[in-house]
Amino acid sequence: MLTSHAIKRAVRCALFAGAAATVAMPVHAADESIQEVVVTGSRIASPNLVSASPMQVVGAEDIASSGVPNIQDLLLKNPTFGTPTLSRNNSNFLTSSAGVATIDLRNLGEARTLVLVDGRRFVSGIPGESAVDMNTIPAGFIERVEVLTGGASAVYGSDAVAGVVNIIYKKDFEGVALDAQYGESGEGDDSQKQIGLTLGTNSADGKGNIMVYLGYTDQGAVYSADRERSAVDQISTGARRNSSI
Repeated sequence: MLTSHAIKRAVRCALFAGAAATVAMPVHAADESIQEVVVTGSRIASPNLVSASPMQVVGAEDIASSGVPNIQDLLLKNPTFGTPTLSRNNSNFLTSSAGVATIDLRNLGEARTLVLVDGRRFVSGIPGESAVDMNTIPAGFIERVEVLTGGASAVYGSDAVAGVVNIIYKKDFEGVALDAQYGESGEGDDSQKQIGLTLGTNSADGKGNIMVYLGYTDQGAVYSADRERSAVDQISTGARRNSSI
């Protein structure tokens, strides 16, 4: 009987010592520095984040030399861009969102072309859609335009199936820039007038920059009836046959 009590007492002491050691362990572990933390889940390592992708860059000099009043007019000259559903001079007989300037990579649709400004998503210009109105982005603000012609849906989502257009703003513009131009077609119509004023200044500590743009654009129109080749929508030719009974 004495041996049984001694064994029980020894087991209790061993359990108590183990519990005390378990409570004391975190106190010593808290003093150890963490060398590396790897978090997986929303940013799981993917080859698409580091792989090379085809990219085209349009600089500020190209934009200035083109003389376009809107960045859409310059981008549409690139063969990688298709014909958008909506532009400043073509509404495709739609009764809403007339005059909106959108872009469309590879003719896959404006909703599948992601437009970023300084790497961030820009507000939509059409209610209920993700297409961006390029009229809201002054050409004088643009330092360069990066066009990712390959699909980037694995990184940005389904709205980047056709590609990504990233517009980079000027970061340290300081001073005053005045731009004015006038032009017309060889037929004497389609007159285009544009005047723009850009103001910019840096903060005292050099960590911020403010830019203000004031612009006026008047773009004429050319109707199909103004050109001989398009005055008649449809032309039917052929010989009339007479039949007798």
